[in-house]
Amino acid sequence: MVFVGDSVTRNTFESLACLMYGFYDMPEDLAGINMANGMKRGFVRPACNFTLAFHRTNFMVDLKLDDPAKPKGGGVMDLSKPDERWMRRLAQHDIFVINTCH
Repeated sequence: MVFVGDSVTRNTFESLACLMYGFYDMPEDLAGINMANGMKRGFVRPACNFTLAFHRTNFMVDLKLDDPAKPKGGGVMDLSKPDERWMRRLAQHDIFVINTCH
């Protein structure tokens, strides 16, 4: 199961992760997946063949920046095309939870 979205989606992911972590007594029973900055971006429960993951994206759609070296510069959003960074991970998960409330 993977959660895709912004900070609101991350809060939902973290709530479910806390419930799972509290349910399993032994920390080694629920291994964490770390991001480069040390934050948890997922948990694996090998005994149940279950992975809970989070993929951060500010935009659910494709964003083409005028100058990639200046991320705060101008750009164009293609509302008909999903963002490739999370779309290429579709095959890795059975369930996607996508929050579009913003």
